Amino acid sequence: GLTFTIHNSRFFYGSFITAAITFLMIALAVFFFIVKPVDAMRARRSGRDAEEAAPSDEERRHQELLAALRAA
Repeated sequence: GLTFTIHNSRFFYGSFITAAITFLMIALAVFFFIVKPVDAMRARRSGRDAEEAAPSDEERRHQELLAALRAA
């Protein structure tokens, strides 16, 4: 019911505020219930591939130490 009038024209800004709040609520719900979980799944999947392809820092250090001991 929030309105203002300019030259006998009524503008219903209450409806606009309601629509804007509804849009923001739906956008937040989509972000937190769809976008964030999908990003987490992608990161988890790409993290597995990266772990399999490249050894961790600690494992790499162990490999270097073993190679140095074998060379000595």
